Amino acid sequence: MKIATLLAVFTASVAVSAAPAFGVTDASVEVARDQVISARDKYLWCGDCSGGKQFSEESSTERAEQKKQVLGSFNYYNGLGTPALDDLTIIEGTSPDNKTYHVPVTDLRSLPAPLSSYTHDKHGFQIVRQPLPISPAPGSVHDHKVMTNEYYPVMTDLLKKTLGARCVTVRKHSLRDIPNWEIIGMNPEVGFEIESLAPFNIAHSDYTPAGARGHFRAMKESDWFSENDTADGCTTPGEREEFLRLRREIIEAEDRAIAEAGIDPEGLGDDKRPTGGHWAWDGSNYDGPRYGFFSIWRAWETVRRDPLAVMDMSQRASEDIDYAPLTRTYRNRPGCVPFYYSQNAMILPSNVRRRDSGFDDGDGDREHAWCYLSEQTPEEVYLIKFFDSEALPSINNAYLKREKPTANMTSKQTSKHEKRKQRQQETLKLQEQLRALLGGDTTPDGTRIEGIEMQLSANLLKIFELCPDVSPVSLWEEGGPLHKIAYSRNAVKSVVARLKQKTTESGLTYSPISSPAETTCDTDMATSEKAAEDTISVASRQEDDSMDTEEQVRIGLAAASLSAPDAGEADTEETSQYYTARREDLSCLESGTRLTGKVIFDALQLSVKLNPLRYIILDPVASASILETPFDYPNHRHQQWVLVKFDRLRNIITVFDLSSISPTVSPEVEAHVRLLATYLVMTDLVPTVRSGACPQQISIDDCGVAVIVNGMRAISTCPTVVLQGSRRCDMKDYTL
Repeated sequence: MKIATLLAVFTASVAVSAAPAFGVTDASVEVARDQVISARDKYLWCGDCSGGKQFSEESSTERAEQKKQVLGSFNYYNGLGTPALDDLTIIEGTSPDNKTYHVPVTDLRSLPAPLSSYTHDKHGFQIVRQPLPISPAPGSVHDHKVMTNEYYPVMTDLLKKTLGARCVTVRKHSLRDIPNWEIIGMNPEVGFEIESLAPFNIAHSDYTPAGARGHFRAMKESDWFSENDTADGCTTPGEREEFLRLRREIIEAEDRAIAEAGIDPEGLGDDKRPTGGHWAWDGSNYDGPRYGFFSIWRAWETVRRDPLAVMDMSQRASEDIDYAPLTRTYRNRPGCVPFYYSQNAMILPSNVRRRDSGFDDGDGDREHAWCYLSEQTPEEVYLIKFFDSEALPSINNAYLKREKPTANMTSKQTSKHEKRKQRQQETLKLQEQLRALLGGDTTPDGTRIEGIEMQLSANLLKIFELCPDVSPVSLWEEGGPLHKIAYSRNAVKSVVARLKQKTTESGLTYSPISSPAETTCDTDMATSEKAAEDTISVASRQEDDSMDTEEQVRIGLAAASLSAPDAGEADTEETSQYYTARREDLSCLESGTRLTGKVIFDALQLSVKLNPLRYIILDPVASASILETPFDYPNHRHQQWVLVKFDRLRNIITVFDLSSISPTVSPEVEAHVRLLATYLVMTDLVPTVRSGACPQQISIDDCGVAVIVNGMRAISTCPTVVLQGSRRCDMKDYTL
């Protein structure tokens, strides 16, 4: 598998936001042409395609006294396994498998090479100069007819002249003018419909080779141009007929090569993952017309911050790129079959030791060769290549990932290849053991075993060993340790740890609640009232400071009230003795402590460990504006306390807001909810942040849930977090 140009929207060290301040049109195109011209002559630089003066080189040569670099923040997919189907959290930036690295980024203007010297065959991208064909005003770029009837034809002509292509069709365009994914519900499909998308803030290529073919083969000949509004006014009947003829010729040639490779061209697929056909083909022995996928990237105004970064595939550091395929499903796309698959390539970070500082890239530097065009103007257009049918079989092309050792590979590259091969073999071995024990290709909850990476497979087998008296399949049944498990390393490791320590909660039962307002008191009223009386002082901090003098915070009573009906008295006593939290254990949370990621994470881990029910009460402080607001019910500075529930099996944190039901909640319901809580109160979770983006309650419309979710976000994404839109701050700025 090989990929072409890699992209990322990066934040330079001098930037103030991760959200771009400009709209960018991202027009993806397919290019088809005959194979009669030699590779050297096939794509020639054509200068100014609009007939104006040749590209000015002054900006590159006169200012190139020395190479200019900045330190950019890049998000990489850092997971060990293949991403789950349609895992859009990777793109949106909330996936726990994403990791930020700081690497040098070179300004192309500071290099002695003219901008016109960059070619897609060598570097994976080109930069051409073209006057704006339409007005950059929002009313123009957001007018669908203006884009399809005026902008599209000019861009197809640009591709034809610059690349020497016979036929070009535009698939879609997107304006990157949304600051974050939450606005469209973290769903790119919604963004495609409204033709606006948030930035993909992760190193990626839009397509794997199979993903590009997936889009290409999904076109419906009868409806492609009409449903995409690229028929009359955008293309001529002759252009449409020629493109569709070449498309048929391309697919027929691919199917012949696939059959020659011993693969059924039809392929298979289900609701989990596509298999066979062109998905299993490496692109070899293809003899049809050359075709490719490009993106035309234009800024509608001069870029002042957060520019697009592209990877220079001619550099040695780019010769051995690894990626993880993110398979996605597409439904009811205009001009396409009702359902099909494609893939994005999520770029993996370099496995060598990263410097994370400095700017010099000497012979030993293996950082990815990222570069950008400073102050890119609307007249400077990127042509970015994502797929090229002729590049696939060639092992000498600069932007290809090498699949096997060759004579000119260094010993370091060979060693890396051998380690990867050994890891793949070990993964297959473990997966085969899982299949044998489970009697099929999927786990009892329907997860395909081939998608479970090596470490997860090993831990699942370890769980089977720790439960020798039950069948592996039964572990997924309700009440079993793998019931509704999240297939993440932390979730499965926590199951292994619990089984090893034999501290499972077999004597305790509880039912997850969807809303405190709907909770009913299942315990005897007298028991509930007694429990509430004994524990109320530690469930939520009141004006009275008497709880500070308590030597211990015991939660055995709550555990006993929720224990199974047949649990004996001895079992209850043993549980209450085991789950006892000492006040001094929480000294790290004293007022004034620097709330670093480690401090808060350790405190939460301790509270969860001491709490068999996995609940914590968090008590954010209310601002002065709230305290001065008259309410119909009693108000004090700790009114907005919320309940956080940890589900380590499924790796889920659920947040409940009791303040929203404070006026009407019955004492019985509130007492029952308090019984479910760990009796740890964290006052002033994150009241001060120097950036001003403080996750405390700042208005009556800012509910306690939002406050705590922001706080939890800060805890889980240390060191850099996004709290409100484009505001950024570091964990070191949080204090108790």
